[in-house]
Amino acid sequence: MTTFQAIILGIIGGFSEFLPVGAGLHHKIAPFFLGWPELTGPALGAVALGTFLSAMIYYRHDWASILSSLLQVILFRKKPMTLDERLPFFLFLTTLPTLAARVYLTDLLPPQLLTNMLVSAIILGLFALPLLFLDSWSRKNRGMFDWNWMDSLLIGIGAATAIIPGFGIIDGALLFGLFRNYNRESAAKFSIYAVTPLLALTAHAQLKDLSFKAGPPMPDMSWLSFSTLVLISCLCGLLAIGGLMKQIERGTFRQYGVYRLVIASLIVAFAVWTNKGLN
Repeated sequence: MTTFQAIILGIIGGFSEFLPVGAGLHHKIAPFFLGWPELTGPALGAVALGTFLSAMIYYRHDWASILSSLLQVILFRKKPMTLDERLPFFLFLTTLPTLAARVYLTDLLPPQLLTNMLVSAIILGLFALPLLFLDSWSRKNRGMFDWNWMDSLLIGIGAATAIIPGFGIIDGALLFGLFRNYNRESAAKFSIYAVTPLLALTAHAQLKDLSFKAGPPMPDMSWLSFSTLVLISCLCGLLAIGGLMKQIERGTFRQYGVYRLVIASLIVAFAVWTNKGLN
């Protein structure tokens, strides 16, 4: 992987992780169209680390308050009463379905569902329909202080669809947030909160065996490319989160549904034209 490839893949990974555009499939778009190496192992861990840092930096004050409240609950054996005191437990409940799906369901999925770009593109496009529908018809009369145990579990189930290329953690979490009638800002903010610990776990799983003394992180990737992936994905993640939250103040999620349909159409057309990625 060259430094230029790391820059492009970092941009794609950083933006797609926090926007409802199908992060799992976007990791494969550049390799599919350009024949570049896919993000696997330490390369995938680098993007996860960069996007984790961007979420922590953007919501640094929120995370400081949440962690402080959690410590007070544990040390003083308080009953969680405020939102910050309850959020850690809600987020833990939200991550469980996604972790369970990754551990127990990924191997049960048909291999073609994970590798066939045509199938993934169709899934990417089909997901635009419920997103467009719920964005228009959800009552959106609930806010951050309305989160409860059931909503957290349901959103975790939605986020678990990320094991299927064409979906993403943010995608499923947003969809179920709108389904539960949360306003766009609350659904998006909680979804980003929920994806943050999962990104940390992904980064740990992919980078735990990495050693600076053992040569390059991957046979075809230098430390410069690795560092570039982390930095670019972090910067683009910050831009994606900021852009998403500002865009919510002005409009809807409609453009993301349209984007999904356009990208899905391009992938299908390219796959049929080149007979690539059909198996």
